[in-house]
Amino acid sequence: MEFWNAPSRRKCGQWSLVIIVVAIGLSSLQAVDAGLGEWRLVTKNAGISAMHAAVAPVLGTVVLLHQTKTGPSNITFPDGRCRNITYDLLLKTVCYVHSVILDPTSEVVRPIMVMTDTQGSSGQFLGEGSLSQTGGDLEGKKRTSNLSTKCYTTVAQRRYCDWVEGDHCRGTPNLHTRELPTYASPSPKAGLINLQLPRDTDDGRGSSPNNLYPFVHLLPTGQLYIFANRDSILYDYNQNVVVRKFDKIPDNPRNYPSGSSSVMLPLVYNDNFKKVEILVCGGAATGSVVMETMPMPRCMGDMVILPNLNVMLINGVKRDYQGWKSGSETILNPVLYNPRKVAGNRFTVLNPTQTPRVYHSTANLLTDGSIMVAGSNTHQYRSFQSMKSNVDFPTELSVKAFMPPYAENKPNSGGRPVIISVNATNVKYRATIESSTGPSPPSPFSPPPMRTVSNPDSFVFTMTSSFWSSHLFSFGQRVVTLNPLNITTQPESRMENGRWVNARTVQLRIPSHYTVLPRTYYMLWVVKNGNPSSSCAWIRIR
Repeated sequence: MEFWNAPSRRKCGQWSLVIIVVAIGLSSLQAVDAGLGEWRLVTKNAGISAMHAAVAPVLGTVVLLHQTKTGPSNITFPDGRCRNITYDLLLKTVCYVHSVILDPTSEVVRPIMVMTDTQGSSGQFLGEGSLSQTGGDLEGKKRTSNLSTKCYTTVAQRRYCDWVEGDHCRGTPNLHTRELPTYASPSPKAGLINLQLPRDTDDGRGSSPNNLYPFVHLLPTGQLYIFANRDSILYDYNQNVVVRKFDKIPDNPRNYPSGSSSVMLPLVYNDNFKKVEILVCGGAATGSVVMETMPMPRCMGDMVILPNLNVMLINGVKRDYQGWKSGSETILNPVLYNPRKVAGNRFTVLNPTQTPRVYHSTANLLTDGSIMVAGSNTHQYRSFQSMKSNVDFPTELSVKAFMPPYAENKPNSGGRPVIISVNATNVKYRATIESSTGPSPPSPFSPPPMRTVSNPDSFVFTMTSSFWSSHLFSFGQRVVTLNPLNITTQPESRMENGRWVNARTVQLRIPSHYTVLPRTYYMLWVVKNGNPSSSCAWIRIR
């Protein structure tokens, strides 16, 4: 394992950017500890296979979508709704569902209508909490759709509560940048702006340019870090200026169809959000595919940042690339990456699932700190038949969740805390909020958290965004630590007669600028001795 970052360190004024690339290299498979995480079945059948997924603010339900142009899903509308279309490759009258709202605790699914094809699209939660979807394929290439916050419920509605089709969008039709290497400026007067990076990074190999679905991260400076294939730039989108071109990374291509993933590591208040680290993991070789990264090769993997600032690598295969009936030797073990450990000791192999998640899979952070995985479909027309070859995976309708081990089994961790209250959930920049926390209530079915010495507790307070998961990238994923202005030191809180006594309180300062925390909803977590709270509190930044 090699971390290629020295040539990419860039200081601009008082901030720095470090690019961390896990290079292709052979390493041995680590032994798995029986206590390293737990899997649970969310539902055996969500009705659709999730190409896109996003956790809805406040309610914590999950919005799932799949492409609409390739025939039947496994669910229809309860009222028999259908629509006549001209673009479906198999059907001309479609009565099947291609988007649902899923409650990850009750398994309840509510079908919702989406009118145009969303394959290859992107999405993001807007400032008021609605979900915006942009682009797609065929008739959806230049369309937008919006899902209102009122539609996140799984309760049946008297009136239809579906995706609402918008006007034609001005930007790139989908994330296949080869089709139209432009973007739409925030200013309507600017129109479409050409971007040279997609042209420069196209390998020109038919359907394998290795630069589709580029990684884009908004930096605290307001500039964009854009990565495609093996090249990356620092881009000022307001001035349409490339501020810097970074050195080409070594070894293999990283973007579609090569199948790597990327995250911006947590921004921390301790350095006033001045240090930025971009992590790129996985990917395939050109030609014959040789996947040798991290503790095990991984292509088509997703990365999710946890509330305790670690990164989870999940889903994927060892060989081949993204595409129809591609990918073999599935990886069933999630891997934990701890960026605060020394190189060589950052990865931990966790407990495996029994369900392969390959092309068109998703991974999202749920409100209890677990990671929900859904989807997996390598078939253009879907196939619900059992596996017939080493690449012929069935279209997967099940949804599972993986609870990371966090620090619960470590001595003196004290278990996962509980957020008792937050005095404000709709706040402005530079505001101060107050949160009360306590320990987990004792369970008659499990032993109390281990606590044998009275070392001072350590706390981290984090805000995690709810992101759009699709094609190995989590659009809008962001984790920021908050500055604790004051933490009470009164005796440990506890429950007495159903009421909290001596609840610990903390005042937290919200960052001052939207480039650190863009306006939208976030999950607030209290992390005590490495253990995040048993659930989050939703905070809207406006």
